[in-house]
Amino acid sequence: MKNLIILYSTVIMSLILASGCANNNRADVKEQPEKTTLSTINIDSNFIEYEQESSLYKNADLIVIANTDVAFKDREHIVKYMETDTTDKAIEDFYTRTPINISQVIKKPNEENIIENDKIEVIEPLSVIQTDEGEQKITRESYIEMQEQQEYMLYLKKNSYGEYSIINMNNGIFQVTKDTEDAISLEQQIEDAGLKIEEHTIADHEDISDQIDAKYSEEIEEVMEKNLDS
Repeated sequence: MKNLIILYSTVIMSLILASGCANNNRADVKEQPEKTTLSTINIDSNFIEYEQESSLYKNADLIVIANTDVAFKDREHIVKYMETDTTDKAIEDFYTRTPINISQVIKKPNEENIIENDKIEVIEPLSVIQTDEGEQKITRESYIEMQEQQEYMLYLKKNSYGEYSIINMNNGIFQVTKDTEDAISLEQQIEDAGLKIEEHTIADHEDISDQIDAKYSEEIEEVMEKNLDS
């Protein structure tokens, strides 16, 4: 498990960046997710890594099957800067608040009243920064954001601000609709973004995904059937 522990020394960076401004391609069909061509900056981070679903389950506060219907560009992107003695800005922290629609609750704290069909926001470990040349996406550990109209198993932990954050980076979020026609594998999404990820991380992702399919087959099937009926 990798609960995100940001060390300022690893995330402080100059924002004098040569960036390629994104051209957002609007889909003609409303149901199709909007694509983005933002170039991506990747930052290494320290976090606790979980390699098995059982470890994820034990350490997550909230586990849900959920989707988002909000395009990445329309989500709330947060970037916090440190005060410096120079004109350059130094990033202290960054994240995105992503609205999700809960399709199934797998685990929750006793004090929470979160139920199916609720809408909440979760924290994803990436954001968008503005430079003189335009916008760029900034992410940690090659994390790939939730895609629209895909169902995910999310492993979440409440942070010190009372918000639920995805744990374990890419291995805390798993498509359960990965066999649908418009689903794209994590490995392909990382390649498309021009990012790199260690082979063992992809292998762990696939192993945990298989464990999820086996353990929660009934819950996943129920969600898929509801989506077909809607």
